[in-house]
Amino acid sequence: MSGIDREGMEKTGFRAVRLLAASGLLGLAAIGCHEQDAKAPSGQAAEQGSVDAQLDERVERELRQQPVLREVSVSVRSGVVTLSGRVPGLMDRERVEVLVRRIEGVRDVENDLSATGAIDTSPRVDTTPGGA
Repeated sequence: MSGIDREGMEKTGFRAVRLLAASGLLGLAAIGCHEQDAKAPSGQAAEQGSVDAQLDERVERELRQQPVLREVSVSVRSGVVTLSGRVPGLMDRERVEVLVRRIEGVRDVENDLSATGAIDTSPRVDTTPGGA
């Protein structure tokens, strides 16, 4: 084997190693970008979170105006409001749901409220948004 052939093979081998290393780095970079994308919320998901937070605040504001609803907790996900906690009577349970359904932006209500008494002897819950 001549010196030129050997030198050419060494250059070719070196290029192959460089190419292989570069493609490996590109592969790692692509994997890293994909993992980063999976971890970061999409713009749409972040926007929905903001809308849900605003809706949560509106629902909480309405419920705070009703003294008998102090033990009601609210969570919102994709416009669906989940109510949990206790209310004084069975009718209050239904009235709270009616009140929340009337709030703009509420897509649905999951009513997980429990009534502390079977007979409704509590002050009435005003079902008009903004009412007290």
